Amino acid sequence: MDVTCRTCREPIIGPHVNANSHKFHAACFVCHQCLEPFPENVFFEADGGFFCEFDYTVLHGPRCGRCGELIRGKCITAMDVKWHAEHFTCVSCGKPLVGTTFVRKNNKPHCKPCAEKIITREKQVEICERCKKPLKNNPNDYVLILDNKKFHAHHFSCVICKEPLGPDCRIHDGKLYCAADLERSTMKVCQACRRPIQGRSVTALGKQYHLEHFVCSKCEKPFNSSVYWELKGKPYCEIHYHELLGELCGLCCEPISGSTIQAMSRKWCEKHFMCMACLSPLIGQGTSGQFVEWDSKPFCKRCFEKLPAQVRNRVGKEVEREKKIAAAVKA
Repeated sequence: MDVTCRTCREPIIGPHVNANSHKFHAACFVCHQCLEPFPENVFFEADGGFFCEFDYTVLHGPRCGRCGELIRGKCITAMDVKWHAEHFTCVSCGKPLVGTTFVRKNNKPHCKPCAEKIITREKQVEICERCKKPLKNNPNDYVLILDNKKFHAHHFSCVICKEPLGPDCRIHDGKLYCAADLERSTMKVCQACRRPIQGRSVTALGKQYHLEHFVCSKCEKPFNSSVYWELKGKPYCEIHYHELLGELCGLCCEPISGSTIQAMSRKWCEKHFMCMACLSPLIGQGTSGQFVEWDSKPFCKRCFEKLPAQVRNRVGKEVEREKKIAAAVKA
């Protein structure tokens, strides 16, 4: 069976080198890095290759946890890291730690006195519950207290704009807001124009209004006083409130004062229910209470009789027709 060199893959005839179950021509058995023969035949194996002592140390040798340089000669192993003996010192005071007791704090070596000082100082400093760093380490840091725990505010964001919170952040209804979004979210909104209200406002009917927008829902005129009338959840001036309820006088078109007279499918102030010809009262002492409707106006019988016969006949026919309709409805 032919034997081949592991380096050049050519057949081997005669003397050769055996190394870790592999065979080489003598000229092919060299350092994998510098391609030079091994001094005094000393070699090291790593990553499937063979290296001289120098190249093995450079490529795969231990490096100091402090300076990062290669360690040649004596080294210290501590905290799962290799160290030059002179570099294994307390990071706070520089005291050598070789052969002494040390404390691992924040993944760095400390002598016991320095470690105790750090622990004491940390107890006096408030720590963020999220990052475990001092709350007042930076002048721009703002402390947020949630469920009696303290945090850096920048660990949280506004529920609306999603930006990290700053010193102006606020909590409202269990949610976190920046100041601008909180103001927009809680600002009063005018019921009429649906826009935010800044400054003075009117509160009425359980709603908020701009001063200039609290007006009658019919005529859209502002109320002359603080008095308004409500109908179906809307504000009205006195006239239009009574108009909607059918309670305006048929003559003066004002809310009815005194007793209400109901006639001709309308309502009247008692003093305004009069003959439209002679202006004499149709209701009250010394009157018969009888009247005749013509052209949607009330007339006393005396003034009605003065109208042309043709008009009186037409009114009479209209009255008879209305009586028949009323009788038919009742039947």
